[in-house]
Amino acid sequence: MKPTKLGYALVKGYCEIDPELVLPSVRSNIEKSCDLIAKGKADFSQVVNHVIDIFQRKYTYFNLSISVMESFFRVMILQGEESEKEDSYLKNKIPLKSESKELALNFCSRCF
Repeated sequence: MKPTKLGYALVKGYCEIDPELVLPSVRSNIEKSCDLIAKGKADFSQVVNHVIDIFQRKYTYFNLSISVMESFFRVMILQGEESEKEDSYLKNKIPLKSESKELALNFCSRCF
């Protein structure tokens, strides 16, 4: 299975902004908390509130860092224009805040 350019851009962007959005560690910790609730060793409300707090902070940080994701979309769009492949139609579907042609990207070595 080969990821699409959009899928690749999304994973790279998530990884660059917050690797825990791609890596299984957050889900694993939530599953461990569920096990503790089932065994009566953790309070359901406390666990839910803790998880909600974590994801609210992740959402806020992601929202503040959205320009990173836009940079990865820009690369995907430019690659589509260069190759003239069928997925190049995405260039008209993704709104970008920056129209800069300068692409300075820092790829996440933990993901790729």
